[in-house]
Amino acid sequence: MAGGGRGESIYNNLASHLASAGTDDAAASRVLREHGVLGHRYLDQGSRATGAGTHNYVIYEPAIIEIAKKYGIALPVAAALYHQQQQEAQP
Repeated sequence: MAGGGRGESIYNNLASHLASAGTDDAAASRVLREHGVLGHRYLDQGSRATGAGTHNYVIYEPAIIEIAKKYGIALPVAAALYHQQQQEAQP
């Protein structure tokens, strides 16, 4: 796989495959969310050249964003809370 299996390559390959099947732009995000991938993190533009620094996040699960807004917490913490809620909701 191009890019050595990095997340961006995986996402782009999935999106291309789904687009060739006539799906919309959000199909890849939906497929990943349905398979337990809640989002991804990548280096922001200013950090890519050095390979380290600050990050941007793409979240596929809207509930995580709502948790972050409601409690004023960072996305990784909101994702952990969401995951905990999901675990507690399972029988």
